[in-house]
Amino acid sequence: MRLVHFICVSIAALLLIPSVQGAIPATENFIVVAPDEMLAAEVLKEAELLLLDEPLVNLDYKLREQLREELKTIFAQGKSIVVYATTEPVEALMLGGNTVVIDEGRLLQSGPTIEVYHNPASVRVSQVFSDPPMNMIDGLVADGQAHLGQSISVPLRGHLAQLAPGRYRFAVRASHLTLASKSADDMAFEGTIELSEISGSETFIHVSHSGTSWVVQEEGVYSIGINKHTRVFINPRNIFAFNEAGNLVAAPNHGPARLAAQQRR
Repeated sequence: MRLVHFICVSIAALLLIPSVQGAIPATENFIVVAPDEMLAAEVLKEAELLLLDEPLVNLDYKLREQLREELKTIFAQGKSIVVYATTEPVEALMLGGNTVVIDEGRLLQSGPTIEVYHNPASVRVSQVFSDPPMNMIDGLVADGQAHLGQSISVPLRGHLAQLAPGRYRFAVRASHLTLASKSADDMAFEGTIELSEISGSETFIHVSHSGTSWVVQEEGVYSIGINKHTRVFINPRNIFAFNEAGNLVAAPNHGPARLAAQQRR
C-alpha cells in the first residue's frame, strides 16, 4: 500500500488544488472516509484509492493512539493508494510513507516523511511540520560563532560550520530544549517560566528570555510554578539555520540542506 500524507489540508480542499490533482491517480474505485465514520479493516481493503480526511480527529487520546497503531498495520498489509489528510505531524511520522505539506492552498514541500521532517525546506514548513512549532529567533554569524538574539552564542561546529557570516533565522524544536543539562556541550540561557501545561504524558514549559518566548517539551508530567527563574539548555547539534529568504541552509545531523524534489515558493 502506498501512503501519502497531506499536512494541514482537508480532502475536500485538497481536491480543489490544481497542483495536487495530478498527484492523485484517476480511478472509479475510491472511498472517502470522513472523521465521523467508522474505520473498519474491510473498508480499507476495498478501494484502489482511499481518501482519509482526519479520521482520528474526534477520538479521545487513548483511542486515537490505539487506532494509529492499527492503521499502520492495515496500511502495510494492503495494496491501495492512501491519501491521508491531517493537521497532526505526529500522525505522518508514525505512519511513514510520503508527505506533502500544503499551507493556504500552496504546495510547500513533498518527499519521504522522515526527509521532510529532518530537512524542512523553509521556515513555514518547519512551523507546519512541528508540533509545537519550532522555536524561532533571529541572529547572525560573526567571529566564528552563531549569535542567537542578543545574549545566546554558540560555536560554529558540525553542520553549523558551513555558515558564512551574515544574518540568519535559527530554530530548534521544543523537544530539543531541556531544563537540565544532558550533554557536556550543552549551552544554557536564563529565563522566566510564563506557563506550564500538561498534554498526555508530556509537559510544555513556556520560558521568556530577553523578550523571546521559548517552548520546552519535557517527557513526563510535572507541576511547575509560573514566574520562576530557570535555566534552559540547548545543544548546537540541534539547531536549524534558515537564510534571510526563509530557506533552509543547515539542518542537524544532515550537513548541507537537502531540499525536497518538489517545491513551490
